[in-house]
Amino acid sequence: MVIRVTSIGLSLKPKALAESTVEIELHNGDQVDVIKMAGLTVARQANSVDEILFVSFPAYKQADGRWLHLLSASTRLRRNIETATLDAYDDWCQAAPANCTDPTSGSSLAGGSR
Repeated sequence: MVIRVTSIGLSLKPKALAESTVEIELHNGDQVDVIKMAGLTVARQANSVDEILFVSFPAYKQADGRWLHLLSASTRLRRNIETATLDAYDDWCQAAPANCTDPTSGSSLAGGSR
């Protein structure tokens, strides 16, 4: 399995720091399947002493107010996607610090946590 962040950039969502698209390449013998997931957002955890960033997966709000996630994944796959996305966010911030809301931090590792 290979996880690639194919795009990362500014998000139109009010609390998101960035929005990304990833491709998950699955190998099964001679076959290669690709899953493309768009709309992942990088956000900062509210009320956190340290700057803790996380990746939010695509979801939509139902009429009853509950959120429905559009993808369910194993913990290991979710963590791999989060790692790839946060690494791409770090690179994006380093390439142009103006991309980040806090150009002095320039990294998702600010505050020592991820």
